[in-house]
Amino acid sequence: TTDGTADPDTDGTAEPTDGTDDTKTDGEVPTVPTDPDANARYRKVLRDAADVGAEETLSQLGDVGTTGHQEATARMSVVVGRTTDGAPDLSRQLDVEVKMTVRNKPGSTPTPGECSCGCGPRCRVNCACQPDCGCGCKKPTPPPPAPPVDEDGKPGKHNNSRLWLVVLGLFGLLAFLFACLMLYSWHNQPQNVGGGHSVTVINNLPPCGDCGSKDPPVVVPPVVEPPFNPPVAPPVVVCPPGSKQDFDEVPGFAFRFVHNAVRERVARYEVTYGEACRGSIVKGYDADRKLLVYQEYDDHHYMTFQYVISYGTDYSTQVDRFEGRGNIFTGRSVYRVNNLGSIVRAEHYSGLKRPVFIVTFVRHGSGGVSALNVEEFNPVTGASVPTRTIDGKVAAGEFLQTKFYVFDWFNQL
Repeated sequence: TTDGTADPDTDGTAEPTDGTDDTKTDGEVPTVPTDPDANARYRKVLRDAADVGAEETLSQLGDVGTTGHQEATARMSVVVGRTTDGAPDLSRQLDVEVKMTVRNKPGSTPTPGECSCGCGPRCRVNCACQPDCGCGCKKPTPPPPAPPVDEDGKPGKHNNSRLWLVVLGLFGLLAFLFACLMLYSWHNQPQNVGGGHSVTVINNLPPCGDCGSKDPPVVVPPVVEPPFNPPVAPPVVVCPPGSKQDFDEVPGFAFRFVHNAVRERVARYEVTYGEACRGSIVKGYDADRKLLVYQEYDDHHYMTFQYVISYGTDYSTQVDRFEGRGNIFTGRSVYRVNNLGSIVRAEHYSGLKRPVFIVTFVRHGSGGVSALNVEEFNPVTGASVPTRTIDGKVAAGEFLQTKFYVFDWFNQL
């Protein structure tokens, strides 16, 4: 079946040739523009759309030779026409619907085991037993549940075999628990090697000449108390001030303060105790005995500060300082040495890693420090302050020990 429907304004007939319409408004006859080719163009579009819809519907039906009930529909809408600036719109909307249905002829001879319309066990689910198919087949209903039977197979009585199994299981569990209780009681009784109770009898009476005519004396064994061993308190370990102890791994109280950057490189830890094992110093060395970690702790084993030391390939040594329980970075000192091992340049940075001092060493012929050329930076703006010179070994040492970290460890004056 093929239906073609066009807009109510276009029903397939030719429009009036005089360009007028029968509808009047306010006593005047409106002028309607006409398109002499519209009828042929619209019909061709409808015919082409119907052909496309027919192909789509046939693809949906599939193999119509193996089914007795199938239906498919294809719909499409097309807008055709043209418009001109300042002129009325001459376009039209064309709707096309193509519907195809395949049904068995009612009253035909059915195949054995199938309905008269061909809808049977081998039909598709969407085809079998449709309301307009004429078949009397229905979906099978499940059989009613079988009534309970007893042990003799007679209907109307319940089977109590499972109940008996449950009762027997409970009795078995009670018997097992009773046997375990008896075994535990027998195991905890005091026994000797021979299996009986051990009784010690001590007879201090002299032998008698005629003991058979008298009742034997009642002998009461003396009560022997076990020896009393008072508990011994464990020895109190007192750490003399300055005592040291080595560890192959980080001590427990220092574990959370050691940085992961150096933890794997530390081969040995050395702990120096204060008075009564309180207030300790922890040092961590690598396999070459180079100091990597230096920490100081208070009496409660909380860290007060630490130095983390790194060694560069350019003969430089970097010392980072961290403060308090929060392990907060507060500054850095970098020492650069020459191939003879003498410090020739020292740099100090703030907690924000901004330069504070850059010092160049001036040494005399014997290698000692004779003067320092100090370049200082403003800690707020970062601007460089004019370079100044510090003369003399004593003044240079005081400046370096107060402005730089652990300079006195290097013994470079």
